[in-house]
Amino acid sequence: MANPQVENGYVRIATELVEVVARVPLAGREINVLVFVVRKTYGYNKKTDYISLTQFEYGTGLDRRSVCRIIKRLVALKILTKNNSVYGLNKDYSSWLVAPRPLGGRGVQANLLGASTPHTIDNIQKTIDTFGKRAHLTAKKNNMPFRGYNENESQDEGPSIDADTGEMATVKKAGRDPIATRVSAYFFSHASKLVGRPLVNQGYGYVKKFTKQASESDLKAIADNFFDGEPSDPTNIYKCFNASAINKYLAEK
Repeated sequence: MANPQVENGYVRIATELVEVVARVPLAGREINVLVFVVRKTYGYNKKTDYISLTQFEYGTGLDRRSVCRIIKRLVALKILTKNNSVYGLNKDYSSWLVAPRPLGGRGVQANLLGASTPHTIDNIQKTIDTFGKRAHLTAKKNNMPFRGYNENESQDEGPSIDADTGEMATVKKAGRDPIATRVSAYFFSHASKLVGRPLVNQGYGYVKKFTKQASESDLKAIADNFFDGEPSDPTNIYKCFNASAINKYLAEK
């Protein structure tokens, strides 16, 4: 039975920083990498330290490709600092490009630039209304259903935007290619995380024409390679999926 004791070592870190990290909307693997950096720095009473990719793999249990992709995202969000292979946690969480959820209940990722705004009931409701309206207009512009905008309308088909979070949600629709649906959703899910804001999935029709040329796993691997290359425009699905890129991947596979 595990029985950890502080006598065997502990991490000394400000409570305020831990509480902020607990409220930041990150994926599970991103938290794994973030906590490991804290362990390797604050765990040794350091602000930064040299950490090799091998150490990341060993300490998180993740493969190298995933580690590299997650590090790039956390650095892009200004949560981690990186100088060659020297990493650290950016203590100035007001500069992070993803805002912690408000205290006291379900948060709204309203301020993606991390600006300080009092989390009063009025301000939170105003943010929900503004964010929902913006998502609705985006959906309307692209002829997409908007889940939550009109409770009396049927919203059970096609890609949609969640009224609470503004995030794209893809649901089944008769006649739609399931592979193209999943691959396009996969692309825009990664793009949304990288740019720090929700994006509408507009890539189904474009991706569909490549589903007979490459398998779902191949198309997702091509997307991974695209994001690993730190693209200048991570939302450009046309630069990711095209005949030359797919033929090159399949030839090198």
